Amino acid sequence: MSAEQSLTKSQKKKLKRAAKRKASGSPEVDTDSHYMCAQSGTSTHNTGLLNSGEYVHSVMANQCTSPVLPMGQYNAASNTSVFQSPVPSTPPEWARVLIEDIRQIKEFMPKIESLQQSINLINVRTTTAETKIKTLETKSAEASESLQFLGKECEDQKKQLEKYKQQVNKLQNKCENLESIVQEHKLKEIKFQEKIWDLESRSMQNNLIFYGLDEPEPPKNGEAAEPDLCEQLVRGLIADELHIDHSQMVIERVHRLGGARAKKPRPIIAKFHDFTEREQIRLESYDEESKKRLKEKKYGVGMQTPQAYRDAKKAFTGHIDSQLDKKNTKIVGNKLYQNNKITKRWFDGKILDYVN
Repeated sequence: MSAEQSLTKSQKKKLKRAAKRKASGSPEVDTDSHYMCAQSGTSTHNTGLLNSGEYVHSVMANQCTSPVLPMGQYNAASNTSVFQSPVPSTPPEWARVLIEDIRQIKEFMPKIESLQQSINLINVRTTTAETKIKTLETKSAEASESLQFLGKECEDQKKQLEKYKQQVNKLQNKCENLESIVQEHKLKEIKFQEKIWDLESRSMQNNLIFYGLDEPEPPKNGEAAEPDLCEQLVRGLIADELHIDHSQMVIERVHRLGGARAKKPRPIIAKFHDFTEREQIRLESYDEESKKRLKEKKYGVGMQTPQAYRDAKKAFTGHIDSQLDKKNTKIVGNKLYQNNKITKRWFDGKILDYVN
């Protein structure tokens, strides 16, 4: 009886399945068969069905060249199958591809571990970033509420500011009106003051001032004061120095200017009744011979004018010397004329542009 005829039905079925698997190149083996690796010569009994991973691991560990385990002759006495060494063969293509993939996976394992560490670090940083983002969202919400509050306050301030602007505009208009009114009153004040100066000047138009006429010495040791004969001194100057007959002239009043006696004789003011007589004396004092005689005795004759006119003349004289041509320029009272036209006026110590 041959070995194949001595096998049971189940063993025959298993052998047929093994043959089919061998033909298809499958690595799985029967659990009840005994296998022996071609190079090691060892037998396996009841080792269980190997899957593809275990088979590849066994092949790589034992360097077995054949993926299909061979069948041997059945021993009827011992009820066992004896396997002979198979003929060496190369592994199938799918096994070689799988082995190469496993090697590449092993090579990439350190990189995968490094990548896992990087991923863990990214997860930690992502968690930290999420925490910060939540904090920022909270702060953003608070800032948004603050901005809403500030926006409301800003709107209120704008309304209040607009109200204040309207009030300021009203006050500005009032100030402009008041400024124009003040300017008008200032101009009126100047005109009134000029009228007063003009009246004062007219009241002095018959007056002449005589300079250098001696006055009596002050009394000594309780002596009686000598009378100050001002009119006689004036008439003497008119007769002796100006050579004018004064017998018919009427002098209404004569007196000296100032209070206490100065170091030099105080000037005398004489008011003549007739303006023509005053003009006769004034014009004669401009004569060259009369000027010479008056200068020799340190006498002088001039018109009396208001103090404002004298101050204006002093200010205009400096102004003319520094800025204006003296030609076609004259001073009348507190006004400066250029080419017979008023251009400036003096008031309150200042030279102002003339405004009628």
